[in-house]
Amino acid sequence: MRLGYAGLVVVLTTCSAGERPSAANPQCDEGNGGITLPRGFCAAVFADEIGVARHLVVTPAGDVYVALEDAERSSANSTRVSGDAARGGIMALRDTNADGRADLRFRIRDGSHSGMALRLPFLYSSTPTTVLRYRLDSASLARIASPDTIVTGMPDGGHSSRSLALDESGNLFVNVGSDSNACWSGQAQDPCPELDERAGIWRYGAAHLSQVHDVSHRFATGIRNAVGLVWNSANHTLYATQHGRDGLHNSYPRLYSVEKSDDTPSEELLKVEAGGDYGWPYCYHDRVLRRLVLAPEYGGDGNKAGRCADKKPPIAAFPGHWAPDGLLFYRGTQFPAKYRDGVFITFTDRGIEMGRRMAIKLCSNHSRTAHLAIAARPSPMALRGGASIRASLIIGRSGLPKALMDPCTSPMISAVESGRSFTPEGSSARCPLSSAEPYTPLYGAEVEPR
Repeated sequence: MRLGYAGLVVVLTTCSAGERPSAANPQCDEGNGGITLPRGFCAAVFADEIGVARHLVVTPAGDVYVALEDAERSSANSTRVSGDAARGGIMALRDTNADGRADLRFRIRDGSHSGMALRLPFLYSSTPTTVLRYRLDSASLARIASPDTIVTGMPDGGHSSRSLALDESGNLFVNVGSDSNACWSGQAQDPCPELDERAGIWRYGAAHLSQVHDVSHRFATGIRNAVGLVWNSANHTLYATQHGRDGLHNSYPRLYSVEKSDDTPSEELLKVEAGGDYGWPYCYHDRVLRRLVLAPEYGGDGNKAGRCADKKPPIAAFPGHWAPDGLLFYRGTQFPAKYRDGVFITFTDRGIEMGRRMAIKLCSNHSRTAHLAIAARPSPMALRGGASIRASLIIGRSGLPKALMDPCTSPMISAVESGRSFTPEGSSARCPLSSAEPYTPLYGAEVEPR
């Protein structure tokens, strides 16, 4: 396993044969640690062979804490990590000589972890059934004492990763993914019994101990599995990336071709609002129709909206099965200006290969264009052995913190020819696609909508 470091952190779940520092920049590796980056960026392997990494946080001092899943029950379902590194827990990493590489490690071995959030002096981390809180010691990487239990009683099994986010008001948000693909048990279940304890975001008090998971803490529902979860302090809003359902062609070949099923349903970027219902299992998002569609288990025909007309749509939609896992708003100044106030999204699975030729231009109320381009892509060497890879895409800046709330800055996959325009989802606004800021995609032609 390796952690690539280039100001942003890219996690690649694969093994390294070792890297050499770059002569031009000793804090980076020759070959950028086996990934391809845009011009002007470089990367180094920060740490290698640490286990099955899920989410991570970085302290103001630069220490990195990584949630490690147990390989035998990994939600990634594709790891080949074995031996001692296959055990779950938390890995703490420190660079003591400022060379961009971790040379000090400390490992907490107390189960399979996935979500992680930081509010010093506390580190929050999740197991499939609990959220734990560790008090950190800034002088060392070790925890000070046994962890407190913040939340208990979350259901095990199914989508078992539990992503975490903290806001400024002392709230802790927890993703609890569905147990199933489409709430099907020989027949469609309506109402879906999973929704009382799964398939949504739950909100708890970050300072309160021994809270029990139940429907009274539910913040939003109808979200199949929000692996990416982040609080945007600029507009005080929660955002999530949803993994869409699978198997449309296999279950309903008369309604969905193989090609349609490969691209449908969309993977979604959601603005998560209190009390919001985002549709699962009754609805899915179709990028071609640019709206929510009634699922076939509940009487859908691949086109009609039905009860989905009043569910909350995504603010951005990506091709099916890309598996968006990480989500981070960029507030730094190290990267070029076009990246600032943008959101970094990590994708797995088909997003690596299909995303190579993708670029998205967005319109904004500053008459500027923003872009989505590949920010990091693994080299063929990094793909050896069938290892799963996590790489990053970037949605570029809009110019305003409210970018993801404004109809004309909501990122939609669209044609980008000069003079073309599009209608964002849930809006009647027509947004021109400006050609004022030329852009050359990193990996080929820009994508026309299908």
